[in-house]
Amino acid sequence: MIDDNKEKLEELINKEKKISDLIITTGGTGLTSDDISVDVVEKIMDYEIRGMSIALHNFNLQQSLNTIFSRALVAALENTMIITLPGSLKAVSEIMPYFINYLPHGLSHLENRSH
Repeated sequence: MIDDNKEKLEELINKEKKISDLIITTGGTGLTSDDISVDVVEKIMDYEIRGMSIALHNFNLQQSLNTIFSRALVAALENTMIITLPGSLKAVSEIMPYFINYLPHGLSHLENRSH
């Protein structure tokens, strides 16, 4: 997991040298000028994995109404899944057990995606 470091995020997502099938960021999903993770991902993603983004928001709304201000998203870049999570350790520790069971299925679909 990485934080709001734009250069590191862009390096991990670099299309020429794929590092991972899954990138999870923490922080950068809010409304402040420092919250840039979502902005960086939106610039380079192929598409949003909308159902997972919606599930992320719905789950987090059940935990805290402050989620209404979150811009978190789940996206695909070629066959890499990118999940942007809030910076709160509590929020991350609550969402990951919920998501973890679904990741292998989604990742296998992305892995088989033709280039």
